[in-house]
Amino acid sequence: DRELIWGERPESTANFGILKTMALLSESIFEFQKFTSAGNQIAEDLARQVLAEDPGNPYAYNMLGWTTSQKISYGQSPDPAATLAEARQYALKAIERDQELVDSIGLLATIDLYSLNFEAAIKNAEKAVSLNQGGATVAALAGWVLTASGQPERGVELLKRAVRTQPYYPDWIPDRLIFGLIMLSSLEEAKALATARLPVGQPTFVQEANLQLAMIAVMQGDLETAKRHVAVVREMQPSLSVAGYMQRFYYYRDAEFMKARMADLHAAGLPLKSP
Repeated sequence: DRELIWGERPESTANFGILKTMALLSESIFEFQKFTSAGNQIAEDLARQVLAEDPGNPYAYNMLGWTTSQKISYGQSPDPAATLAEARQYALKAIERDQELVDSIGLLATIDLYSLNFEAAIKNAEKAVSLNQGGATVAALAGWVLTASGQPERGVELLKRAVRTQPYYPDWIPDRLIFGLIMLSSLEEAKALATARLPVGQPTFVQEANLQLAMIAVMQGDLETAKRHVAVVREMQPSLSVAGYMQRFYYYRDAEFMKARMADLHAAGLPLKSP
């Protein structure tokens, strides 16, 4: 099991100090998993610090691939195609140096997804799972990619496997599972899980849970509850709009589903564009 970002901390492959390598990469993972633009930049800087000392470190290349691809979600790339091409090169360099680094296969699946190359994304996601049958975080990552690529049944299956087999899972896993359940119209199950996230999640995912609950409420005909959830989000992030939200999740293959959910959020009070 050679997971990195979504699971185990790496072993050192460098000569400049086992503890230093582990400390830098572990801190990079920690910052990345804040899922903020600031944390992403710190994670990138730490990975580059490792490469400055150990130019062949596959884990650092893997981290650079993740942080580079994540700039797409944060709207920080003036040229998304070039950014994704750069991220892909980092992933390939990591795999070239460590063929068993399954996380980099998952990274390729993510880059394919962000590139709207859905068939390649599905192929790489399933490859990652096949190489690591027992890996909970690999299953979760593949589940998210498959859900977004138009296979929500398979995606939810893998995300549920990850939740069952990883007792202390990070917030991004139930977040992706909730969205998959909404896609499958399993609204009560999605509602229960999203409600459970409100008092315990990171701010980013508390905001996301409120938006998901707003969607569910509109789908169930409860517009007043939906408006309350959107009001919470607008207090947390006054600049958020339907356009901004869609920019973060543009890669979902089911365009009709996404269009309907964006209409739900607008009906609940989320403005179409930022003021």
